Amino acid sequence: QRAVQERYHSFDELLNRRAAYTRTISLALELTHGTVPVRYELEFRQGGTLKENCRQGRTNAIREVIWTRASVRHILRGPPIRDPDSLALAYVTKTGATGAKALLDFIRGAVFLRLSPTVLARSEPLTRSPRAPTLDETGAGVVALLRALNSTQRQRVAQKIASVVGWVEDIVVLQDAARGYYATEERMKARGGARKFPVPAWMLSEGTRRLTALYALLARSPRPSLLVVEEIENGLDPWTLQSLFQDLREAADEGVQVIVTTHSPFLLDHVSDINDILHARREAGETSYAPITTYDEVVRYEGVVMPGAMYASDYFKP
Repeated sequence: QRAVQERYHSFDELLNRRAAYTRTISLALELTHGTVPVRYELEFRQGGTLKENCRQGRTNAIREVIWTRASVRHILRGPPIRDPDSLALAYVTKTGATGAKALLDFIRGAVFLRLSPTVLARSEPLTRSPRAPTLDETGAGVVALLRALNSTQRQRVAQKIASVVGWVEDIVVLQDAARGYYATEERMKARGGARKFPVPAWMLSEGTRRLTALYALLARSPRPSLLVVEEIENGLDPWTLQSLFQDLREAADEGVQVIVTTHSPFLLDHVSDINDILHARREAGETSYAPITTYDEVVRYEGVVMPGAMYASDYFKP
């Protein structure tokens, strides 16, 4: 309920057409922790009814880690959770349920971004709450994120930005009481010769602000378990977009699960494996996702027509 009140006006705004009939939202997540399969299910009904279940293991070794009885959630070797606004999953850390703990760590390490250049330019608190996300979806918290990096990590961010926009020598966080802002340090001509000057966030281009947030996330340890970026191309020229996309591919090869949305045919042409491209369609109040290789026109012209040209020519349709 608290999440709904912080982000939306009412529960109805979260319901798509199908869910509106039952006034219910349900979610199921599956992963394999080592060799142990884990399945987590969550159901939330308007009015506050919350059901939660988590099982791990296979066949006769399946264990219920979380189960719901009469709207009360129970945890393996833990107290019952009666609060309808708290998830039992948050309390599995002391139960020995390693699969469920791995799922919890994955969720806590996920970052979802629809970066706002305006937010990224603001003065902010220098520290973040322990329960706050590493970076808010709009980019709020980037000052605390940069401040938490060590000098080597910040230098890595500066080098990445310099590789695409040039002349950035360092990233610094400048403090003003309990708040602060970040700035790039660039060498400029001055009386007596060239020297470094700070360029505050609000004077940087929108693309540079977005790059700063993304490269700070990749420089941080640990990195996000899942990084989702909406419209990755916003504010970036084609060369910068290509460079950032390559860095995200390398992060994916090193263990970060990366999902980006795009309207850019140019970017699609730089996806090395066409099987990595999903087409998102919204129809009659529902959103569906399909690999583009399920479309006849894509299969017919694969290897002949680039994915970006297929997208621009409307090949992505059942």
